Amino acid sequence: MYLEPHSAFAIPGEDSTMKIYGTTQCLDITVACAASVLGVPSHNISASVVRLGGGFGGKETRNGWISSAAAVAAKIMGVPVKVTLNRTEDIQTTGQRERFMIKYKVGCSKDGRINAIDYKIFADAGWQVDLTDAVTVHCVYKIDNVFNVPNFRAEGFVTRTNTPNNTAFRGFGNPQAILAGEAIINQIASTFKLSIEEVREKNLYKIGDKIPCGQVLDSDNLQLCWKQCLHESDFYNRKKEVEKFNSENSLVKRGIYILPIKYGISYASKNIAFSLLQAGSLICIYKDGSVLVSHGGVEMGQGLNTKLIQIAAKELNIDYKRIRIVEAASDKVPNQPPTAASMGSDLWGGAVADACRTLAKRLQPIRDEFPDLDFDKICTKAWLLQIPLFATGFCTCSEGLSIDFNEGRGNIFNYFVYGAACAEVEVHCLTGDHSVRRCDLVMDIGESLNPAIDIGQIEGGFVQGYGFYVLEEILFQTNREKKHFGHMTTSNLGSYIIPSTTCVPTALNISLLKSSNDRPSNLYSSKAVGEPPLCLASAVFMAIKSAVESHRRDHGLNEYFSFESPATAERIRMACEDEITKRIV
Repeated sequence: MYLEPHSAFAIPGEDSTMKIYGTTQCLDITVACAASVLGVPSHNISASVVRLGGGFGGKETRNGWISSAAAVAAKIMGVPVKVTLNRTEDIQTTGQRERFMIKYKVGCSKDGRINAIDYKIFADAGWQVDLTDAVTVHCVYKIDNVFNVPNFRAEGFVTRTNTPNNTAFRGFGNPQAILAGEAIINQIASTFKLSIEEVREKNLYKIGDKIPCGQVLDSDNLQLCWKQCLHESDFYNRKKEVEKFNSENSLVKRGIYILPIKYGISYASKNIAFSLLQAGSLICIYKDGSVLVSHGGVEMGQGLNTKLIQIAAKELNIDYKRIRIVEAASDKVPNQPPTAASMGSDLWGGAVADACRTLAKRLQPIRDEFPDLDFDKICTKAWLLQIPLFATGFCTCSEGLSIDFNEGRGNIFNYFVYGAACAEVEVHCLTGDHSVRRCDLVMDIGESLNPAIDIGQIEGGFVQGYGFYVLEEILFQTNREKKHFGHMTTSNLGSYIIPSTTCVPTALNISLLKSSNDRPSNLYSSKAVGEPPLCLASAVFMAIKSAVESHRRDHGLNEYFSFESPATAERIRMACEDEITKRIV
């Protein structure tokens, strides 16, 4: 649910050229689609994005047909044409996140040690594939999450259904994968009467372990995040308080849950995906010392432009107020990948740094000769000496990566982001209503480029994940007689419930990992931050399940039960089985 719906503004030019402003996360797709339908080469199409009101994957591929429609109309009419979808049209045509059904078989010992897992993963693409095959591949490669299982198999299947197509969503298969692992841990603990934390710690990855595809974990940050979250949340004391509260209350129950995550950062989901790990920039310095930065990334509220200004200021050793970033445009920096996978700062940050280092090297002799000169005077002297004051930058993040998708082996991830979350909730068992009392998050994001932005991203990602796991239910019409079967009924904000300010936990405590032995090779040892925090919200879902389990035990239901996401009020109420729910057929 981004702030602005899909839109495109096409302006025809001379010689069959076209300027397109579109709400897209990938200018390259806009150019390719428009060039195809107009029957012109790509250099005739100039696509631009100033900024987006959010993207979250929904604007990665789905703007192509809207931009193309505007371009065709503009060519035929010879006037600028703008196409903007209303919210219902946007939801029905763009698609939603993929619905998943994950089946598993587990072999384990009575002490809770997992010896084998066999997953079968089914993803609902809707009527066309779009990005569902890539999302499924990511789910397959990330479904191990934090658990070291010596015998592991995961198979992914993309299913076609008579519903609108689905598309990318923040997390790209990882949020769904995490719930499968938590279900297994819960079922083992329930079966053998063990604590969930005990089972988890027996199966956590450690430094030097290999994930199923064979890549080695060269950091102990998973264990560090886990221990820091246990300490800062005061988990074990609060767990006793929750148990005491539940023993004294029958209709209102509390649940507390803590979990860690491992999030692999990479575009790699198909054989061509490593080619997406490249980015470009164009830096222009003017005689007065002002700097103009062009790059191929899309600013959509994640703070990309702010970070790139910081990087340019650092590399050129100037005040950030001298720098301006211009709109992303395909005629300035072509052939750019989607701004997705939380890799915007890694890719375009590296490209901007590369160009700035080239320029800084050209200016260094003047700085050495005139150390007291201001930057504007240095630039003027450089121009007089015929030193070029513009440079392109290029960055690639595919070094050391390789994968055989037929065998499922290789190094698929650039690096890993780790985190942990502890969530405490209160559930009203007669209504299914709930509130989130407190959440403690710990994130490993390396050496943060901008802690203020990154903490904001953690807050926003976590609340969006809360909506994903708890509130946002997608419903379809099932009336076959009226031939409406498969029609989406949750296609507006009256029927599709998203998080609001009232959904923010009463206490939300966020910490960055204090001690880290992980120094990734990307820019300044920073790490991605956009998508991993969303997955931490699975702790809220599992805490709700824990509260429901307490109510079920009061009614003699001690066996493990399956609880589906999202944990809407209806599902919570029906899971709190009692004499009333037994009357429902």
